[in-house]
Amino acid sequence: MEMNYGEIVKYNGSLGKLVTDDKKNFLFLPAGFGRYLYSQLDIVTENEISETTFDEKVKYIQLNFSWGEIINTHIIGEYVIFEHTYKGDHKEISFHPYINFKDTSHGYSTLDSAIVGAIAYKYDGANSMAAGYFSKMVGMK
Repeated sequence: MEMNYGEIVKYNGSLGKLVTDDKKNFLFLPAGFGRYLYSQLDIVTENEISETTFDEKVKYIQLNFSWGEIINTHIIGEYVIFEHTYKGDHKEISFHPYINFKDTSHGYSTLDSAIVGAIAYKYDGANSMAAGYFSKMVGMK
């Protein structure tokens, strides 16, 4: 397996992500670990890590989800959208999309708007206005 920064992998049976230190060593950052110092992480080699399945990658981003409590997970191809309540507010429901397991850092009030927002993000970038314009054009609320 080729090692790439940010890749979701398994190491010693645990899910995590590859990060690098200032010496360009690959380090294993376990899921849910939070803030860290390089010295707290294990240096890993290609022989010590293994690839993860699609389901394991979804599980990894669920373990690192910090926006609130996940109610449901919607998977559409490369899009994973978490339906969730915000921390401390179990009434308001929001939808938070990921594209190829990368966080878009955007939240939406409906699943439809999250899908449109994720597509706009993928093709037009993080600051795209395309989702808003599309929503207005088709009368989405």
